[in-house]
Amino acid sequence: MIKEALRSILPDRTAFHLLATALGRAVQHGSLVVVDPWGQRHVFGPDETPTASIRLTDPRIPGRVLADPMLGVGEAYMDGTLVLEQGSLRDFLMMGASIASDFASPSQKPQRPNPVERARANVAHHYDLSEELYRLFLDPDLQYSCAYFQDGDESLELAQAKKKRHIAAKLRLETGRSASTLSSGLPPFWASPYTTRRWIRSRRCSGARS
Repeated sequence: MIKEALRSILPDRTAFHLLATALGRAVQHGSLVVVDPWGQRHVFGPDETPTASIRLTDPRIPGRVLADPMLGVGEAYMDGTLVLEQGSLRDFLMMGASIASDFASPSQKPQRPNPVERARANVAHHYDLSEELYRLFLDPDLQYSCAYFQDGDESLELAQAKKKRHIAAKLRLETGRSASTLSSGLPPFWASPYTTRRWIRSRRCSGARS
């Protein structure tokens, strides 16, 4: 509702002017170049060499970013209306993370209290189910995260093995190395030959240790 109100109230150029004003205050390190939907180039930040340069191709993008910065930027990048012209995606995301606190987002709802007992009850309600239930649809290792169907015709077991190899390659893990993870419901990636295992969970602890 807030997003729709902003889109209907703010003309596109006015929305960009407000966005540019906010960026002028927020970019304190590096330099961000923004080419607006009308072809004008704007530079924000103290550095002469741009950290990242983007082009907005849709006049509606500034209003969407103002309405919900994180969602607006992400959707614009995905649908191609925010084009990264200079710098890497990592450069742009790192710069975005550094200025995100200056933008209020309605999608970031205030967190309600979550005391330990409530959190424990919620986790138990979600995870502490019969192991037989999970064995109906998971692989023999009870991998709870997505498999990697590289070719599209793999079995579930092979796709899960490919996922573990893929992650191990990214992390440059070797046999015998140790890894740790937090808040896992069922045996995760490191229930594999690549790593040793340590579990901090409730009923799933017994399953992992076995």
